[in-house]
Amino acid sequence: MTIHSTDNRDQVQTYQEPPTVYAANQQNNNYDVFPPPAPSGSGQQAVHTLRIVLLLLAIVCLGSLGAVPLATNFLPASFVAPAAAPTKPVVVRPTATPLPTMPGGECTATPQKMNYAASGSTSTPGQKATATPTPMLPSEWLNSGHTQQDFGNVQACAAAFVTTYENIDANDFRTLEASTDMLSSGAKLRFYGRLPGSKADNRMDPLWRAVIQKQNLKQTAQAVVPSLLSARYSDRHLYVWMLVSYHLSIQRNGQQLSLDSERTVLLVDTATQAGGVGTGWQVSGWGDGDVPFAIPNPV
Repeated sequence: MTIHSTDNRDQVQTYQEPPTVYAANQQNNNYDVFPPPAPSGSGQQAVHTLRIVLLLLAIVCLGSLGAVPLATNFLPASFVAPAAAPTKPVVVRPTATPLPTMPGGECTATPQKMNYAASGSTSTPGQKATATPTPMLPSEWLNSGHTQQDFGNVQACAAAFVTTYENIDANDFRTLEASTDMLSSGAKLRFYGRLPGSKADNRMDPLWRAVIQKQNLKQTAQAVVPSLLSARYSDRHLYVWMLVSYHLSIQRNGQQLSLDSERTVLLVDTATQAGGVGTGWQVSGWGDGDVPFAIPNPV
């Protein structure tokens, strides 16, 4: 560097630095006075880190587009799926046991086939009854579509059931079940004790059978012309309660006796099925005495 005085008479020369390599290059190449930074290890590491971040960002984007299983590997479970709400305990209700079924039977007795006993306690067995006129039938009988002739079949069905039910031969147990051919499906289930909580008829009791066999029991019954107690039309069926009085002849241990009794029999109409010879009636229930009882379930 040179300093000139104002009067140009004295000159003072100072030390002048020699040109550097960078200055020479600057003059020749017109570069900046500062040299380019030299590559370092920390810069390369920053670039590598940036690439990893971009890769992770791409993975997250893919997860947001539906790659849920991939997101579950990188994110906590609380971010992927919210906590499930507590569920109420499932109450398992027991299913109802279906009722067993048995095919129903049908009466085949007609008035012409019946041999009714004469009414009265003084009548003797085998004495034939005189014909009785058909009583005035209730309106429900006619409204159900049944005729006067049907009433004669109902009388025959009720009487045939009672006599068959009461005819017993201890040496032939088939006589104890002969009346089941006239029973409805529900009556058969009750007779054989197939319904839950029901007790079978005493004719199916082995102890009772052993007793009558020891007594060598034989008995025969003859019914009087049954009379109408009540009729009801319900659920497209006509239910008829008939009172059946009958005479019973009994042989037990070589001794013979007779007595009179009566039963109430409930009949219900049904489609004819007994090979075309049925009368369209079947027995749904029976009981001692002359009082109509409730319609059993199942019928």
